[in-house]
Amino acid sequence: MKTSPLRTIERLSLASLLFIFGCLGLSNADAASILFIVNSPDANDPTAPSNDNDKEVAARLQSQGHTVTVADDQDPALGDLFAGKDLILISSSVGSANEPLNSLSISTLRTGRTPLVIYEPGLYDELLFQRENTFGNMTGHTSLAISVANQSHPLAAGKSGTIDIVDPGNSAVVSSSALPYTVGTNAIIIATNATVGVDEGRICIWAYEKGSRLADDNTIVPGRRVAFFYNATTPAATYNTNATELFDAAIVWALQPPPNLPILVIFRSPPAQNAAPDATITAELEDGSSTQVNTNSISLSINGTAAAPTITQSGPITTVAFTPTTIFPAASTNTAVLIYNDKASPPQTFTNTFQFTVQNYPTLPPGLKLPASVIDTNKPGFTLKLRQMAAARPGGGFVDSVRRQLNDEYIDPATGLPYDDLIDRTQTGFQPPGSGFNPDKTFTEVGFINYNQDANGVGMEAGVFTANNGFADKPIPGIPGTTLDTDNIAMQARTYLELKAGAYRFGVNSDDGFRVTAESAPQDILRSTSISGEFNADRGQGTTFFYVVAQEDGFYPFELIWWETGGGAEVEWFSVDSATGANVLINDRANPNAIRAYRSALVNRPFVASVRPSPNATGVPVTTNIILTITDADTQVATNTVQLVLDGTNVSATVTKSAGQTTVTYNPPGGLAAATRHTIQLTYGDTGTPQFTRTGSASFLTDKPAITLPPIQQDANGLAVLEAENFDTNTPSADHQWIFDLTPAGFSGLGTMYSLPESGASIDLPGALTDSPRLSYKISFVKTGTHYFWFRGSDGGGNSLNAGIDGDDPTGTTLDNMDDFAACCGTRAPGGTSWVWVSRADRTVSAQQSR
Repeated sequence: MKTSPLRTIERLSLASLLFIFGCLGLSNADAASILFIVNSPDANDPTAPSNDNDKEVAARLQSQGHTVTVADDQDPALGDLFAGKDLILISSSVGSANEPLNSLSISTLRTGRTPLVIYEPGLYDELLFQRENTFGNMTGHTSLAISVANQSHPLAAGKSGTIDIVDPGNSAVVSSSALPYTVGTNAIIIATNATVGVDEGRICIWAYEKGSRLADDNTIVPGRRVAFFYNATTPAATYNTNATELFDAAIVWALQPPPNLPILVIFRSPPAQNAAPDATITAELEDGSSTQVNTNSISLSINGTAAAPTITQSGPITTVAFTPTTIFPAASTNTAVLIYNDKASPPQTFTNTFQFTVQNYPTLPPGLKLPASVIDTNKPGFTLKLRQMAAARPGGGFVDSVRRQLNDEYIDPATGLPYDDLIDRTQTGFQPPGSGFNPDKTFTEVGFINYNQDANGVGMEAGVFTANNGFADKPIPGIPGTTLDTDNIAMQARTYLELKAGAYRFGVNSDDGFRVTAESAPQDILRSTSISGEFNADRGQGTTFFYVVAQEDGFYPFELIWWETGGGAEVEWFSVDSATGANVLINDRANPNAIRAYRSALVNRPFVASVRPSPNATGVPVTTNIILTITDADTQVATNTVQLVLDGTNVSATVTKSAGQTTVTYNPPGGLAAATRHTIQLTYGDTGTPQFTRTGSASFLTDKPAITLPPIQQDANGLAVLEAENFDTNTPSADHQWIFDLTPAGFSGLGTMYSLPESGASIDLPGALTDSPRLSYKISFVKTGTHYFWFRGSDGGGNSLNAGIDGDDPTGTTLDNMDDFAACCGTRAPGGTSWVWVSRADRTVSAQQSR
């Protein structure tokens, strides 16, 4: 009787304690701090998402005791929010191209230690969840199939077979992988889409364990990663308990540390491909579950040479870092070997080898720079040349076509004159002050290049630098044009960049393409150029990074070519601060770390004004003399410094000077070798103090003469084989001719024959017989009957070849127009960069003939 009340009280007390803990939610060991990255917070409550599906996800996590911090994908400080978080969750409501999220996905999020769960498929390739940049995100999904191989994995939440993810009558949008799969060999595939006909078979749940390799089968991931099937365009309250239980399982698994983890070694830098020329080698060693690193045993070697790295330890992480004193050669492959022991008894020794390839960067030679004394430092910025035309640019979005537009070389067929330039040069009010159009139609940009056709509130800002991070986009000068159009734009920006000796990382964010070139005097025909970086095609907004190495301090001339063909139009030119990794606009005068740009030189140097034969000329007669003229400027040519080299050999050229023009002439004894690419190199100095020396070079291809051999013999099988360049006669038309060349690659024999120029005009039969150039070949026939003619050609499209015998009209029963582009042209790259065989019947030979 006395004990019963005590037992009752004990039970009541225990029940009360359980109730109290239940009210408190998860224990501290299970509750997590989660960063939830979405498209934008709610306008009325910035601690919550604006998207209804995102709100549902955040509420579920909070109901489980997690602390959820909502972050905007375009918040400039997004990367700073990662610190101290237990998990990062990325919704599909984000914009996969939005910055800084996109850049962070390629860097910090890809290789960070914080676990990650994501259902934005547009970032799967950036994060290396998969290699391909395609994905599934269709509506109409109702079910998914759990992988038999991994149905016992915690991520499967105890489920198996095909399961519904919505209640009857509902459907959902599902984020899923590319198909075929391009996930890594270490990927843990949990589920695939199972709704018939809706992205069926794509992976919709997969993961990477900590310490495994991502989709490139190379990058080691230092924290758990999960790609999940949710999609923020699915209405709230659509997913059923199967779906939410799988989501809970993904969160729980990502947060848990893996069991029995060995010592984990991750090479943090450089990347395996396109490493920086001055890359620091950094490796992190994380102690395992039961084993630790003996920091006194660590050794590092680079390309077989022992290095003296800096070794620091913070908790379970040991960092090994080494910065070489010399720059790695361009395109070089290098090997780092890290050796260490653990603290076991006896200790075990581990060897880790890492290879990386340096980007094929250009090196700026000292001869390219200008001394400080000739730069007008009172004129910061860029000089721009702009063009806009009404018609689509012939040749499309490629730098050579854009240069033609900049040089007004495209002819309007309606007028026979260059297309009208539509740049609106009446525009004013550009910032900073001093920027604006000049009488010579150029534009002075005093500040930096951060242009967008939709600037000033006309549309959405774009690129790396926007109003969100303090750099509101500036309008493209002269755009909209005089017809209010915003397409078919070409821009050239020239400047002198002040560089110290060392490596620089540049970036261009553009829509469409661009090319950055380091070049000597712009007006010099033999100017030396070094392509620093480019995206030589049309594209939507994107960023290309590239390295440049300066051997000496100085002011180096640079050119940025940018263009837009249609749609969006924006361009930014910036550098990456080597110490902080921050993007800094070129010539941002408010930033002390910005590279300074100057648009003018105080002293202009002599330049090569004309070259004969022209650089890259083809079909040059072997009797041609080599003639170059150099024009004096603020300084003059010192004629005793002129030196000409032909095909690597110094030659005795005649040098004369008159009225500020220096003429260099050389008549090759016996003429030039035929069908040969010849190279000339000219070096000269000026009268400046100190003397400025310039070297320039160019090449040209001499013509191929007709052969003087007997007719080609048809063999016993009736086959006669001839090379196109082994012609008996080459007869030009009034405005076209067949020219010998050495492109494209893959030709047989000595080279190829081009019908030039490519004007785009159509020449129909029978006019083609007299209005087109003609090659003729002598063939001795020994077989009678029907013959078939095959030719191997390469063409960008729109051309045809006509063939006949003994001058017969190639129509009717004789061999006729061969324009089988439906069969051949679809297999070739644009521009005629590969070869195909095309055939036609016929010619009936009645008796033995020589033709």
